[in-house]
Amino acid sequence: MSILVTGHAGFIGFHVCERLIAHGENVVGVDSHSSVLYPGELKKINTERLAALDSNFTPFKFDLGEITHDFLEFQGIDSVIHLAAIPSQVSSWTHLSEYVNANIIATQKLLEAVKTYGRVKKFVHISTSSVYGRYVDGTDTMGLNPSSPYGITKLAAENLVKCYAEIADFEYVILRYFSVFGPGQRPDMAISQFLSRIKSNSEIFVTGDGTQTRDLTYVIDVANATISALKNQTPNNIYDISGGQVFSINQIISTCLKVTGSSLDISYIERPVGDQERTVGNRSQAVKDLGLRRTVSLDEGIANQWNCMKDNS
Repeated sequence: MSILVTGHAGFIGFHVCERLIAHGENVVGVDSHSSVLYPGELKKINTERLAALDSNFTPFKFDLGEITHDFLEFQGIDSVIHLAAIPSQVSSWTHLSEYVNANIIATQKLLEAVKTYGRVKKFVHISTSSVYGRYVDGTDTMGLNPSSPYGITKLAAENLVKCYAEIADFEYVILRYFSVFGPGQRPDMAISQFLSRIKSNSEIFVTGDGTQTRDLTYVIDVANATISALKNQTPNNIYDISGGQVFSINQIISTCLKVTGSSLDISYIERPVGDQERTVGNRSQAVKDLGLRRTVSLDEGIANQWNCMKDNS
């Protein structure tokens, strides 16, 4: 039997697949190589890198909205890690139709195929801290109040998973990721942009005053927790996947400059609509049930990302 990983060619999908392959699992990947946020060529490269690792990885390039139960049956799928989506709160304001199609409609098509196929035992659905809204305080009483179209589409997808699990008899786990960083980070994300500016010896631009904070989570820790969710013995749960490291954007930039030994001018510009003010995850249950743990410091994680960026230039 095989594990289906949707969005295998993305930043986090690549690391999840890489570790599944290292564990000897049969992995089937589906990715459309979308270019909405950054060039699809980067996803093609990730797919080629995964395919070179082991013959037990089988990639397919197509839009997830076209998936069928026949495909799942032919590939012998018994579990799913659903990473495919268009992320980013800011761009969701100007690309709403793409977000609805990729994050809601494609998820429904996948779930319908799973229901008809009838042999998937575990469905791990990847969500986001954006479902909480602008202020995420890490308490047990956090409400769901998304402040962007992206957060709304991801919350809708969560609810679809719950609905289908009731009628299709599969177990689900929903993982809400918090600000993932590390080697291979998407080029549209903040740390990647800061490091790119450092690499080109260019001025760094910061939206807002830089005091907004993020609960940073290292990508390898995220991948390990995601794989653990496949074997989770407390199904139908929702977990915050957060690093327990909260830093302001200004602190993150200072660390980037320190790690790279650089000194650059910084300009502060207007904040975009929908940007989160503060994110703090409640990671205690994920630590207990999924073995989530922090393996690197901020300095080490950014250094790893910087070295990867230089090596892959």
